[in-house]
Amino acid sequence: MSDNKKNIENQLIHGFDLNLLEVFELVYVYESVREASLRLGRSSSAISQSLNKLREMFSDPLFVRSGTRLIKTATAVNIHSAINENYLGLLNNLQELVSNNVRNSVNVFCSPYCGVRVLPVIMNYVTQENIECNIIHQTLELDEVNLDDQLSLRQVDLIFDINPIFRTDIVNTPVSLEPIIWVCSKNHPRIKDTLTPEMMRNEKFVNFNSQGMSVKQGQEEIKDKYGQRNIIFSSASVFATVAVVEQSELISPMPAWLFNKYGSSYMLKQLKSELPLPDLHIYMISRKSTLRNDVVRRISEGVVAGFQSGM
Repeated sequence: MSDNKKNIENQLIHGFDLNLLEVFELVYVYESVREASLRLGRSSSAISQSLNKLREMFSDPLFVRSGTRLIKTATAVNIHSAINENYLGLLNNLQELVSNNVRNSVNVFCSPYCGVRVLPVIMNYVTQENIECNIIHQTLELDEVNLDDQLSLRQVDLIFDINPIFRTDIVNTPVSLEPIIWVCSKNHPRIKDTLTPEMMRNEKFVNFNSQGMSVKQGQEEIKDKYGQRNIIFSSASVFATVAVVEQSELISPMPAWLFNKYGSSYMLKQLKSELPLPDLHIYMISRKSTLRNDVVRRISEGVVAGFQSGM
């Protein structure tokens, strides 16, 4: 028997279904049987059966339900730590063996605002260049699972977000710099066109929920200079903010592009202020190995070129 055959036999765990690794990793990342079933195209009962096999093998519950999510046990964390790197390496190697011509879909994750900014650029480029592929857009929400894991498990090809991911196998490409301005309703009874330090202390404000470094930096600068603002509405949606500000006396930060696009429709006005707000960066995030695919690479280059041309 060859050494290679001996090595394979020595590494075999008799009776272990290697497909269980895929189930385990997806349930681990999404903390949900339902989400794992959707990604794998299998029923929730089939996923539960696979989990039961894993629980029996490791003599541990692995995941314990808490509300709508599954909480990982210490054993599950240890399993993930032990297999994750090799499992992702296997996925990388398999992907590189697949011909570039067989890919006919590109998965794009982004927030609603990033989607409005980026998706028209993508579709315009794909159409002009006659790239034969299907763009699948999924909305990125605050409660979305860790983007790092999304990229690792191949659930997404391109992410557009204000938060870069700092990892050696990840490429963060700045695609847009969005100036942020102060706005309020055109019918605001006390404010004409200038936001004074006194108004910063006395008026009511909207706060944008974000983990982005530039957003948090701007919020801290305002707090340091003017003290704690009176925030009575918080949202992660700039579109919800537009509607709320129009019908209220609230003051809000807003991307200048969004104001220029929709400000007049929503009866908003821009306010002058002695405190300029930090710009908002939008990054295109992808794995280096994913960019080896010709279709993804061409689309990513098209996005950069599109924003540089002022689309």
